[in-house]
Amino acid sequence: RGGSLVAGIPLPVSKMAGITMVTMPPLTQTLGPVLLPSSKTTYEGRLSGEMEVLEELVAAMPRYHVFSMHFHYNLTNWLPFYWAGYQQTTRYTYIIPDLTDLASCGIVSPTSD
Repeated sequence: RGGSLVAGIPLPVSKMAGITMVTMPPLTQTLGPVLLPSSKTTYEGRLSGEMEVLEELVAAMPRYHVFSMHFHYNLTNWLPFYWAGYQQTTRYTYIIPDLTDLASCGIVSPTSD
């Protein structure tokens, strides 16, 4: 947009028996679109801008026989992919905070010796 990169998506392409696939590379937990943070201040403005960018990104992506990617949990808006005919499966995970300092996590109260 205007000579600036605003979004991208890595597409690790492989072929097997004449079928072109985009799948997760070995040892890769998540992949998916990367978006330039929005300068808009309201939630509606950020969401609207995200929708526009994702729609353009999806429209620019080539079609493959197989497309299987695990998006990062921060990407909560995959509606443009749905509109383009992609399907999704929701999987849940737990995010464990850094437990190096248990007192700062509120798990153990500091002693007052």
